[in-house]
Amino acid sequence: YQQFVAALNKVDAGIVLLAPGGNVVFVNSEAERIAGERGCFSIFNGLLRAGNSADQKALDVCISSACGALQ
Repeated sequence: YQQFVAALNKVDAGIVLLAPGGNVVFVNSEAERIAGERGCFSIFNGLLRAGNSADQKALDVCISSACGALQ
């Protein structure tokens, strides 16, 4: 697991992994940096949150669609 995390932290892109129910299970260091600097998203109560309500609606649809495809 530690090697997997180390590899994802070397990627120059922000990576947020979600469980099938939509809960955040991993955030790489670049995603943490982006969230901290830009405020475009956050993680609250284990869920990925967009920076504004319009983007949140779109994000919810995307997450629901992706999680539904896993079932």
